[in-house]
Amino acid sequence: MSEQRIPKSKLKDPNNTAPNWMTTFSDLMSLLLTFFVLLLSMASLDQQRVKEALGSLRGALGVLEQGTKTEEGKKEILPSLEFIETDEPSARSLVHRLNTVMGKKLEEMSEGTETARGGEGSETESEAPGTLEEAGIKVGREERGVVIRLEESFFFDSGSADVKEKSYPILDEIAKVLKDYDNTIMVEGHTDNVPIRSRYFSSNWELSTARALSVLKFMSKRGQVDPQLLCAVGYGEYRPILPNDSPENKKKNRRVEIVVLTGRDNETRSGTQNAPPSAGAEDGPIPDFEEFLKEE
Repeated sequence: MSEQRIPKSKLKDPNNTAPNWMTTFSDLMSLLLTFFVLLLSMASLDQQRVKEALGSLRGALGVLEQGTKTEEGKKEILPSLEFIETDEPSARSLVHRLNTVMGKKLEEMSEGTETARGGEGSETESEAPGTLEEAGIKVGREERGVVIRLEESFFFDSGSADVKEKSYPILDEIAKVLKDYDNTIMVEGHTDNVPIRSRYFSSNWELSTARALSVLKFMSKRGQVDPQLLCAVGYGEYRPILPNDSPENKKKNRRVEIVVLTGRDNETRSGTQNAPPSAGAEDGPIPDFEEFLKEE
């Protein structure tokens, strides 16, 4: 009895519309995805490289629109990943850490002041501010790095370069954090445009430089920050953040900024720290600056 043969058209599953090779291709893509995830989990993540890698992976698994780069936007990838810090400190984590420690210290100082007053309702001039905003402190990120902005009122008396003793705990907290990093730290002094001529300072340039040096010495001597990473500069009234057209704006312009350099700025300045001395630098005596001025 002959065996009845069934046509191939009847053996085909009518619900299976995908080609047979699609199953193999899907398995291959799944293995590739698993491989990349494994690589990412084993490596220290660099933000820029991760963005490019994930963007390339997305392009490999799908179709990129015309004109679309393989780099994903920060809002799509960065919030979903917790990056491991590499040689460069994470600016975002540094800002958060500084805000946290200084905020807690100000709260402690404010509570201590209230206890010392014995619950009396009167306010005193030496009362400690309870928040960063009240103390005139602001921490933010700029292209050059992390900037800690300290307004004059809480840290200096008018026309003086001596750091107020009541601000020591805040500077201590800043130094404790910055000791953990090996980035170059610039301390910049700024003033408003009101001329100054006192016994100690003949111009705003001198006042701003002296204030920057006072904070630098505090960081180095009391804060134990590596002095090789520190430098100070005074800009006088020539780099205001706001126009000097009102008392409030002038108050904000009178400030000291502690800048933790990152990226190329940090690499450039770090490279000059260990530069060899110029030829003949150790041969002769150190010039007397005052004598130089007399000659002029």
